[in-house]
Amino acid sequence: MYYLISISDFLVFVMFIIALLRFIRKKRDVYLVWTIGFLFSFLSMLSFLIYLNSGTILFFYAYYLLGAGIPPAMWGMGAVFVLNNKKLKKISLYFTIFVSIVLFISLFFTKVSQFQSISLILYFKEGRIFSNFVSPSGSDVLKSGFWEIPVFILTFLGTIEIIVAFIYSIVIALRKKILDRILIGITIITLATAITGIVGTITRFEYFYLFWPGVVFGIALIFLGFTIL
Repeated sequence: MYYLISISDFLVFVMFIIALLRFIRKKRDVYLVWTIGFLFSFLSMLSFLIYLNSGTILFFYAYYLLGAGIPPAMWGMGAVFVLNNKKLKKISLYFTIFVSIVLFISLFFTKVSQFQSISLILYFKEGRIFSNFVSPSGSDVLKSGFWEIPVFILTFLGTIEIIVAFIYSIVIALRKKILDRILIGITIITLATAITGIVGTITRFEYFYLFWPGVVFGIALIFLGFTIL
């Protein structure tokens, strides 16, 4: 499992470098949004790897804060920014910042389950699964609480933004009667979002081994879509 997370992290790091170079060269805000989103994803998975090796809960908090909700929202925001609609851009930006702050505060007051933490680490190190071990993403390490609401909102927001960008791109393409690269790129990103969402759902209670391969595949598709945009 370690190598799958490492592959995912490497792909995200490459996307971060590409987005950063494009932002430096073209000075477009959309590339800044994607740069921040990819940076958060990279640091999230890096924190997860450090947590699995050290068992330090602080890195798990960093993993969940930077990876659970913010990157999906940033990818959705990036799709909206591609459309270059000023009103949608402002709404997306301010709402994402607000909910992210709420998530940070709520995680600060959230306790962890030490047993689930140990179970998760043993699962990755030894392949051992306890009877009440549930999620390979580590969501059960955090005890249920208010934090789940902003995570859901951010994830849902990112998905809706990508779908809106997808529909908007189709309308523009139909008007111009041409299949442009923006529609192709957003279509691939939409497909990647759907796949990662489905994988996250079906692996919550069984088929644990499919979670990280699904994440790798989804990130690879996002990478493909992003390079086309």
